[in-house]
Amino acid sequence: MSISTASGGLSTLRGIKVISLDLDGTIVDKRVMDYFWLELIPQRYAALKGLELREAKEIVLREYDKVGMEDIRWYLPDYWARRFGLEGYLEELFEDLRSHVRSRICKDVFDLLRAVPDEYSLIISSNAAREFIKMVVEELEPYSRRFQRFFSCVSDFYITRKDARFYRAVCRTLGVKPSEIIHVGDHEVYDYEVPRSVGLKALLLIREGVSARENVETIRSLRELLHYL
Repeated sequence: MSISTASGGLSTLRGIKVISLDLDGTIVDKRVMDYFWLELIPQRYAALKGLELREAKEIVLREYDKVGMEDIRWYLPDYWARRFGLEGYLEELFEDLRSHVRSRICKDVFDLLRAVPDEYSLIISSNAAREFIKMVVEELEPYSRRFQRFFSCVSDFYITRKDARFYRAVCRTLGVKPSEIIHVGDHEVYDYEVPRSVGLKALLLIREGVSARENVETIRSLRELLHYL
């Protein structure tokens, strides 16, 4: 469903001071991070060890699985650079990723940044490592300065998911009430259900398809958010 205009819905965002955006799938195509972890890391490891790319990918993926997504190390490029002996190549890997990021930024992000009133503070709330967030923000020129802060649950708070602890920590850090933040992202649990459970307003961004659940307030484009400011 689209944003509700009924009583209690988000027909307007009265009292909102902060607009929070997710990163993967909201600001930039989800495949960007996959490209780093599933292509660039194995490619560099293959070159370093003199392996076929297929063999290098098998080794790298096996090591990822050994650590697992519940371990904070799984999300940190510095950790994997050390584990695979790629410390001296990390900056080069980031630069390779940067060229990929430029063409993968979602176009409606620029529409939002151009038009959002100055009275709103913009932040990024993501479970990507800070290195990735910083890179994407730098590619949002000339609008990158619109973002006052960005928060990584793994780098800043050592939490593997954007759970309730993360959103409460963001509110404390900013010195605002949960009800003064609107968060927008594409994950139904961590970008919609969890922030709402803490008291934030939230919208689920679904550019394609539909939500599997009823009574989920959604938008199709970040441009739609402008209608409620």
